[in-house]
Amino acid sequence: MKTKYILSFISVFILATLLYALSQGGHILTWQETSVADFFDNERHNLIIKNNSGGEVRLPDPIVKTANDHINNSIPRGTAYDSDGNYLRVWVVWDNIFAQKFTASGDTLSPKIRVNDKQISNAFDTKFRSALLDNGSFCVVWTDQGSNDNTMYGQAFSALTIKGSANFIINEVENGSNHIPAVWANNNDGNFWILYSRQYNGKYKILVQKRDIQGSQIDSSFVLNPDNPTNYEAEVSVTSGENGSFVVAWGGNNENTSTAADVYIRKFSAAGQPLTQAVKAIREGKSSYQGHPSVCKDDDGNYLAAWTDARDNHSTTSVSFNIYGQFFNPELKKLGINFRINTKKYSWNSEPDIRFRDDAFETSGKWRNDFHHSRYRPRRSGICRNCLGRCRSGYDQPPFPNQERYRHKRSCTGRLDWAKRNR
Repeated sequence: MKTKYILSFISVFILATLLYALSQGGHILTWQETSVADFFDNERHNLIIKNNSGGEVRLPDPIVKTANDHINNSIPRGTAYDSDGNYLRVWVVWDNIFAQKFTASGDTLSPKIRVNDKQISNAFDTKFRSALLDNGSFCVVWTDQGSNDNTMYGQAFSALTIKGSANFIINEVENGSNHIPAVWANNNDGNFWILYSRQYNGKYKILVQKRDIQGSQIDSSFVLNPDNPTNYEAEVSVTSGENGSFVVAWGGNNENTSTAADVYIRKFSAAGQPLTQAVKAIREGKSSYQGHPSVCKDDDGNYLAAWTDARDNHSTTSVSFNIYGQFFNPELKKLGINFRINTKKYSWNSEPDIRFRDDAFETSGKWRNDFHHSRYRPRRSGICRNCLGRCRSGYDQPPFPNQERYRHKRSCTGRLDWAKRNR
């Protein structure tokens, strides 16, 4: 009799399970060509299985901090690189901007040269960006935020470090908000693409202006985001992508306010056509101010975006900022979640700058008159053999800080390769 009840209970349980599975339909995601044993071979000890049948796992952080925060005001910021690793260093001394080219090993390639024709007000209030073409030509753009000039300037140089012309003015209308332009070296057409924000049709939009190596403008400026993912676009940063593309990060909002901006990132072709949708870098629910982004690519085509963030501010009488970041794969899918780049919280951490050197991202942020630096190395493990990790899209709420639960896309038939990727 007892056995009969047990068998009846098992039959009902199996039937209920089948009905539940059928009711879920396409909502169940499963691993393809993957077994539990695959998760525990070789180096896969730090992978946590959340659901064997559903294929839910928790992967380690995709980016690892390898150097603690430290002050070093001698490390150059805003450095531009060509494809061979040669670089352009730009700096400000008192009321002048200087530039000089170096080889990848640090040997000088050019003499030091003054960039600006008109003296700037002071070094603290002058913000600049630079770009270096593979042919050796370079361009520097800047704003003098201490002079109430409200003008964006630029200067192009030939490969022999000869000024192409006098300083040129970028903005067609007054730069009332003192926004900082960015510049990208487009090796596909041999020109400099300057990205800047200004009033446009009643909004603030990022425009693109092409200049040749003489500094002469080519055609009229055009709107970067013609589909208007954000109505108000302010601070902008740009970096080269793969196959001649470029990636832009900006502070954007749909309201004309400076206190509730978000950071967006998007990839474009060498012709300026959008290749992805605009991706919001900020995790949902974080409505505090975010802005002044910086973006950089690693050797595998992944991207790190960093920005000034006020989410940790709990005071009603003052404002504090920290620098947060988000790691992306080549298709700009988020890897991991937002993380605070500076370990120690300061009252005013701002103006992040990123460069990729020696297999790691070197990040820096401004605190008062000092620059705090640290290093982050991308983790090259836990990669799907078929899609190299690019199928990992979407996430649930993380069970622990800085962790994230991924589901493998049904369309991908690869397996997790937990061994270190060969480069």
